[in-house]
Amino acid sequence: FKQINMDYEQLEHPDFKAVMDKSEKAVDSNHALAMNIPRTLVQLLSNVFGFLLYAGVIARVHPVILIVLLFCSAVNWWALARARKYRESTREERGKLSSKYTALQKTMRDPASAKDIRLYNAFSWLSGLLQTLRKQNRDAEKQVLTKQMHVGLMDSAMILLRDGIAYGLLILLILQNKMELGEFVFVFAAIGSLGGWISGILTAISDLAKSAVDMEDLQAALQYPDRMNMGMGIPLPAMDSLPPEIRFENVSYTYPKAEKPALRNINLTIHPGEQLAIVGANGAGKTTLVKLLCGLYIPTEGKVFYAGKPLSEYNRDELYTQFSPVFQDIHLISTDIKGNVSQQPPDLTDDEKVAQSLKL
Repeated sequence: FKQINMDYEQLEHPDFKAVMDKSEKAVDSNHALAMNIPRTLVQLLSNVFGFLLYAGVIARVHPVILIVLLFCSAVNWWALARARKYRESTREERGKLSSKYTALQKTMRDPASAKDIRLYNAFSWLSGLLQTLRKQNRDAEKQVLTKQMHVGLMDSAMILLRDGIAYGLLILLILQNKMELGEFVFVFAAIGSLGGWISGILTAISDLAKSAVDMEDLQAALQYPDRMNMGMGIPLPAMDSLPPEIRFENVSYTYPKAEKPALRNINLTIHPGEQLAIVGANGAGKTTLVKLLCGLYIPTEGKVFYAGKPLSEYNRDELYTQFSPVFQDIHLISTDIKGNVSQQPPDLTDDEKVAQSLKL
């Protein structure tokens, strides 16, 4: 929904694409941590209740056992925190690698790119670059998984230490006749259960911390600011004055992250009813000029005037009703040819208009 309603220029901005990539990963499936916060909270509460119940039983038997269990849990939490910190610190870099790999893979699979790839004999070079990016991406993810594996190994070592000390103390109490056999079996089982409750608490807290980061990414995407006028705008030109004059005054435009402007100091007036063809080489700025004219882009310098008023003074959505740009990108809808031509549901499609459009 955000992408449908946001500014076209912002939608193409590299910063938004990076933010959007992270937010999509945060909610990419029903199993994502950010999608299961309520369930994680329920698990945390149930584990806390179990911990309090069993901790009270074990503390009455021997407080040292409880201290050992808490110490081992603190070590596990430290390991989990380090792994989570590494995951968060490398998130930006891993996101960039993933975006580069995905973009290049998409380009090489796009039939529209095949002509240029063959023309410039670039397949070998692009294949090598794809392999390099794939390896870098896998190596980055491997480092995260390695950290998680170390946490698992640390957890196993702490369980072994915890159970060894706890069971040793219980056996000592049995040998000193300070504990009955039935009580030993009960406490023996309680120690294992308490360890499970503690691990559940640590895991739930860690998952909630990761979810908080993922939710921040999602919130950043949803709150990404628009630049166009979304509030009250000046009235559009009256029907009897259409089409109005369109004027460029010292307009320059530089794409985000670009070093040189795509257009510089453009001064152009399109008079009412005038038909104008813009011809130029690839990359000369023809599409950029049209997007500036329609209000899809905001000039880096200068202003574009529509009916004598700057485009920025009109409400964005109202302004867009004045233009019908048709770009070279082709996007087919998953329906029949008639539906793709009419861009309407079947019950609103005019067959005669569709046939006439196909003839044209």
